[in-house]
Amino acid sequence: MTLVERTERWIVNGPLEAQDQLLYEAVNARNPEGLFAVQRMFEDMYGDMTYNRYVKFPAGVALLAWGDDGLKAMLESAIGKPTVKNRVYAAQILSELAAGDGVVEIAGTTIQNYQAAKPWLDLVVASNKDPLSFAKVARHALRELVLALEDEDDAVQMIGSQLSHAGLTGMDAAREAFHALAVRWLTVGAPVITAYEQLLVSAADDEPKLQSFFERFPQLLDPAATEIWSQPDIHGAKAPDFVVRRMDDSYLVIEIETPAKPLVTAALQLAAPATHAAAQVIDYREFLVERMQTVRNIFPEFREPDCLVVVGMEAALDEGQRAALARENRARHRTQIVGFDWISRRARSVMGNIIDGRQLVRGARLV
Repeated sequence: MTLVERTERWIVNGPLEAQDQLLYEAVNARNPEGLFAVQRMFEDMYGDMTYNRYVKFPAGVALLAWGDDGLKAMLESAIGKPTVKNRVYAAQILSELAAGDGVVEIAGTTIQNYQAAKPWLDLVVASNKDPLSFAKVARHALRELVLALEDEDDAVQMIGSQLSHAGLTGMDAAREAFHALAVRWLTVGAPVITAYEQLLVSAADDEPKLQSFFERFPQLLDPAATEIWSQPDIHGAKAPDFVVRRMDDSYLVIEIETPAKPLVTAALQLAAPATHAAAQVIDYREFLVERMQTVRNIFPEFREPDCLVVVGMEAALDEGQRAALARENRARHRTQIVGFDWISRRARSVMGNIIDGRQLVRGARLV
C-alpha cells in the first residue's frame, strides 16, 4: 500500500497517534507523493471533528519541508478547498513566515502548544535554514490568499482570527496579516480579473453588463479610485458613464463603449465609436469645469479632471494600428483612449506589484 493510500485510510479510520509516523515517512522521503499525502492531511476536515486543529495544523507545518512547493500546496488547499479552518491555519503559518519567523520559531511557539517535539518536526526544521528568503515567498502567498477570497467577510474573518492571536504569534506576524488585508482594499484579485476577462467575451456588445461590473469593482477603472459615481445627472446634462475621485482628490471622467466596437480603422484612424466617445467625454469635462463651484457640491474638492475612453480590444490591433493609437494619445490633452483588455493588463500588473509589496529605492545612471 502506498503512502498516499495509507494516508487516505488514516484520514477515515485513524488512530490520531499514527499521524506522526505518516508525517515522518512523508517528510523523510521529501518527494511528490509525500507532499500530496501531507497536503491531504492539512486540507481534510476529518468529519468536522471538534479538535481537528491537532492534526491539521501539524500537517500545515510539515508542508514547509518542501519549501516553495509546500507553500504552493498550502495555498492550493486554502483556496481550492476554502473551509474556514483551512484558510485560518494557512494565514497563521504564512503570517509568521512572512514576519521572518523561521520554521524553528513556528515549531517552538505554536506546535509545542499542542504536542511535544517529534522526529518529523526535526526534519522540517533541518530542511529550512534561510527564513528571510522564505519570508518573501510566504508574504506573496499570504496576499494572494487574501485576494483570492470572493467574499469580503471571509477575508476579514480569516485575518481577524490571526490578529486575535497576536499574543501567541507576535506583533510582526499580526502586522503582516493586517498588511495583507489592506492589500485587498487597494486592488482586485485574480478571480475578479478573470471574471472580467470572461465578461469581455460573453458580453462583448452588452454595455449595461460592463457598466454593472465596473460599479462592483471600481479599482478596475482606476487603481487609486476612492469614490465613484455611475452616470451622474448634473442639471439634466448628458451623463458620462463614470466620474471617479482618486485618493489624491484628483478626478477622472470615463466613457465606455463595448469590446465589440472597433478602436482603430485599417486606415490608421480612430474608428467612429472611439471618436464619438472621446468627443463626449471631453464635452462633459468642459461642462463640469465651467460649473466648478456648483459641481463641488456633488464632487468634493473637484478640479479639472483627466478623461478616459474605453472601447474595443487592443489585442485586435496590428502593429501599425497600435502605433496610431499611441500617437493619438500623445496628441490629446489629459485624455487617454484604451481598449477593454488594457484595463485587465493594468489590473494584473497592479495586483502583482502590490502582492510583492515592498517599495525599493534605487539609484540609476544612463551613460
